[in-house]
Amino acid sequence: MIGLKLSYIDTLNESIKKLDKLPISIRLIKQMHKTLLSSNRGKNKMLGEFRTSQN
Repeated sequence: MIGLKLSYIDTLNESIKKLDKLPISIRLIKQMHKTLLSSNRGKNKMLGEFRTSQN
């Protein structure tokens, strides 16, 4: 659980740094999603992409 919390904190910190160069946008949200899932569960999922089908 601690590792998951650190991943969220790392992702938020990285995203805050990117706000100097990028506006809050779909691109930034997708980058955040990719960063968050690449270090935790979901490594084999569509990182940084929106779902195209419902559950």
